[in-house]
Amino acid sequence: MVGLCLLTLTCYVGVMRAGFVYDDSWTIQHNSTIRRLDNLPALLRGELWPRGAPDAWRPVQVLSQMLDYR
Repeated sequence: MVGLCLLTLTCYVGVMRAGFVYDDSWTIQHNSTIRRLDNLPALLRGELWPRGAPDAWRPVQVLSQMLDYR
């Protein structure tokens, strides 16, 4: 079991140096929606999509990002 964990870590250690890819910039780094928990009621009512919030059609993902940001 320990050997498998070490092998896995060895294979994926290079990922730690990788930066964000494709849409991570605008869905995580520059997404003001996830920085404010007061957007939660609007997210649950489906009102963030018309406001242009990134990934508002994925409410569970946005909720997860909000909590992760906190």
